[in-house]
Amino acid sequence: MNGRIRRGISMMLFLCLVICAFYLREASQPEYMQLPVTQVISVVEEKSYRVERDRQRSEEMAALTALAQTGDAQAGAYLKTLVERSEKELAVESALESMGYATAVCAVREGAVMVCVEAALDASCAQRIIEVCEKITGECAENVFILDEKRYS
Repeated sequence: MNGRIRRGISMMLFLCLVICAFYLREASQPEYMQLPVTQVISVVEEKSYRVERDRQRSEEMAALTALAQTGDAQAGAYLKTLVERSEKELAVESALESMGYATAVCAVREGAVMVCVEAALDASCAQRIIEVCEKITGECAENVFILDEKRYS
């Protein structure tokens, strides 16, 4: 009987330790882990376009690299174009980040540059972004399109 009581008390202490450890672990979680699920999903979705673009671009580059190694001249030329576009997109995004638009995303295509910005822009901010895009990509102002809350273009 005495052994059963000791085991019971030991089991109760063990359960108390487990419960305390659970609550202490939950209290020490980083701030983003304490957000409601909808807020965590929106934080992840902010970068999803950029991540998806980079993933798709790397797949295209891998396929084109394989084709270029077989001697396909067109694949090599298109691979060079993709690399140049990627460099221009990164340069525009870095320049816009230094201007305060950290979440700006740029897409460079033949004859067009599109910039997506979360903030609402006034005419002077839009003009500065267009000028940055002109200098970096070499496209004229008419081919630079800005999507923001006001849908400036």
